[in-house]
This record gives sequence, C-alpha cells and structure tokens, in this order.
Amino acid sequence: MFNAPQIITQIPDIAQLYDINEDQCDDLDDAVQELDDDLFLTYMHESFIARWEKILGITPGADDTLPIRRFRIITQMMDKLPYSYRVLCEKLDALCQGGYELELTDNKTNANILIAVGSLSAQDSVSELLDRVLPLMMTYSISTLYTRYGRLTRYTHNELATRTHQQIRDGMIL
Repeated sequence: MFNAPQIITQIPDIAQLYDINEDQCDDLDDAVQELDDDLFLTYMHESFIARWEKILGITPGADDTLPIRRFRIITQMMDKLPYSYRVLCEKLDALCQGGYELELTDNKTNANILIAVGSLSAQDSVSELLDRVLPLMMTYSISTLYTRYGRLTRYTHNELATRTHQQIRDGMIL
C-alpha cells in the first residue's frame, strides 16, 4: 500500500482507494509490457501483426499461424539494397531458423536451397524472398534438407539403431 502509515491504512475509504490504485497500476504495467512487446516483430501481438499486414499488403492464409505471419512481415521488412550473397544469407538465417544450405551452381546462375525439416513452414516465404532478391538471370530450386551420410559417421550402428529411419532422415538423431 505505497508505504502508507498504519493509521491511514486503517481508514476503510483510504484502504479501498489504495486497492483501486494498486489494480490500476497492475493494469498499467500490463499495458506498458504489451506496448513494449509490440515494438518488436518477434514478440508482436496479433492486432499489430494484422496492422503490419495491411500496411505491407500481405493477405494471410486461413490456416497461417502467428509465427508464419511474422515471417512474411520480416521477409518484406528486411529488403535492403544491394543484394549480395551475404545479405541473402542473413535473410535466409532469419527465415530458416531450423537451418538451410545454399549452393550456387552453373557459374552462379542457379541457386539450390535445401531447407531443414524444422523450417519447412517458411518455404513459401523463402520462395517469395528469392523472387524479389535474385537477379532475373538466376534460377533457384528449393528442396528439403535431409540428414546426409557424412553427418552420421560419428555415430555407431547401435546408437543409430535406437531411432527410426524417418527420425534419422529428418535430422532427429541423438
């Protein structure tokens, strides 16, 4: 009760006023925290996500989750020139938090992007990003990054036998 003297807190009307003020302070703290969260895309609430989608002209799908909607907004907001290999890798790092591999082939006219199983929900956003970022002379392909043999050599057969083929393929090993 705001460190009020005991004689004042014994007055019922004053005690009730202090209780009301405490409730209002809690409500104010919650509102300030919500506003603070809405300053950053990673913590933004749905109402602010919807506002950003309207500003950027993004139409969310009916089954899109909040993280997928955030990814689409981040994709459009991260546009900065000039586009370079480093900038492309930064954007893919933000979108594919489960991991990815980027390989340039055919004298740097084709980009092969392998997206880890944990980031497959961002595949449409990655495709939209590549459409905007890559030069028109470059083509790209997106596929799923599965566990490769070289990554399994550090495990014994007995250690791998505890997992199913699907778990090993999708990268859920030990």
